[in-house]
Amino acid sequence: MDPVSELPTDTIRFGSNAFGVERAFFRRITQSWAGPGWDFMISGRLREGDASLFPHGVHIEAESAPIRLEQAADYTGVKLELAGAYDEESGEPYFGLRIVETHDIADVRIQFRARDGRRYLIHLSGTVDRTALRVPTAVEALAWVEELPDHSYL
Repeated sequence: MDPVSELPTDTIRFGSNAFGVERAFFRRITQSWAGPGWDFMISGRLREGDASLFPHGVHIEAESAPIRLEQAADYTGVKLELAGAYDEESGEPYFGLRIVETHDIADVRIQFRARDGRRYLIHLSGTVDRTALRVPTAVEALAWVEELPDHSYL
């Protein structure tokens, strides 16, 4: 993972398209139909690119994903590397990029770079499968993401 992203803060880049982050959060899921995990959401509207492809912006999301992240009082400095797009044990996906449909994101890397109260500046990167733009395409976000309280889907 590159130590200093050239991406402006609160930006999602998908291929040559840039989106301004409008909402960003993460939270630990204590119980769900798939077991414990983590939710992540970084969503944004198009700033530059092809508006016809992204009428509703983009959403990087993980829902109760089986991400091996230990709960901590402070995540600053934590780095995660998720090989592939799915957890091998459960078969559950890690992250998706929702445009109109959701497309798998593989080889996600996350770094918690700084903290400001309940918000963390995170850098997230990965590769979206070819179903979105016909070729595998890099996706990257640098955003302030709010830590929400633990949640249960049951």
